[in-house]
Amino acid sequence: MRLTVLGCWAPFPAPGGATSSYLLETEKATILIDAGSGAVANLLKWGQPEKLDAVVLSHWHEDHTADLPILRYLVRSLFFTGKRTEKVKLFYPESPERPDMSKYQEFFELIPIKEGEFLDIKELKGWAVTNSHQALSYGFKFTNGVKTFGYTGDTGYLPKHAEFFYGVDLLLAECTGFKKDSSYTQNNHLTTEECALLAKNAKAKNLAVTHFWPFYDVLMLLDEVREIYPGAFAVREGMSIV
Repeated sequence: MRLTVLGCWAPFPAPGGATSSYLLETEKATILIDAGSGAVANLLKWGQPEKLDAVVLSHWHEDHTADLPILRYLVRSLFFTGKRTEKVKLFYPESPERPDMSKYQEFFELIPIKEGEFLDIKELKGWAVTNSHQALSYGFKFTNGVKTFGYTGDTGYLPKHAEFFYGVDLLLAECTGFKKDSSYTQNNHLTTEECALLAKNAKAKNLAVTHFWPFYDVLMLLDEVREIYPGAFAVREGMSIV
C-alpha cells in the first residue's frame, strides 16, 4: 500500500502547492481521496490517471473538491484517446452542498457514501465514519488485508474516532491549528493537540499530519503534535509513504 500526497494545504494552497488530495495505491487498486485545487496537475506528475479505479470525496468544501470538474476533463480525455474504457467510481457525500452531478454521469459511476463499509474494489475495502464539521463530512479507513490506512478528513474531535481508527498502520490527520486556536477550530477542525490525542488513543502505529494553513509554520505545528505523539511527521506534496 502506497500513499502519495498530491495536496496538503487548506483552505487555499501555499505558493506552488495544492489543497487536500491523496493518491492511495495497492498492488491492484488505485483511488484518489479528495481532489483539491491543483490535484489534477499533481496526479499527472506523480500518478497514472488511466489506472484510477475510484475517487472518494470526504465532503464538498472547495479545498477538497475544486479540481473535480478538471478531473472530469482529464477522464473524458482518457476515454477519447482510448486509454480507458471503464467509468471511474465516484463516491461522494449526499448533502445539500452537493453540486449537480448530471455532467459526471457519462464518465463516472456515481455512488453516495453511507456510514460503514462503502467501498470494495479489487483487494481494497473502505469504511466511512461521520465527522463533526460545517458540512456533512466523512473520515475513511481502507485496508488491503495487509495494511490499514486511516484519513480523518475535516472534523472536530470526536471520541468515536479513536475506536474507528484503532490500530491503523498510518493515520493521516488534519492539523489545522495550534492548541491556542481551539476556540476557532472547535467542532470543525483538529488542533495539534487533538490530532495527536486521537492518534495516541487509537494506538495508530504512525501519525502523519496534513491540512495546513499556509500562514502557519508547519514545523512549529509539528512540534506541538510531537509533545503527545513523538513520532509524528508532516506530509508535503510529492511525498510517498509505504
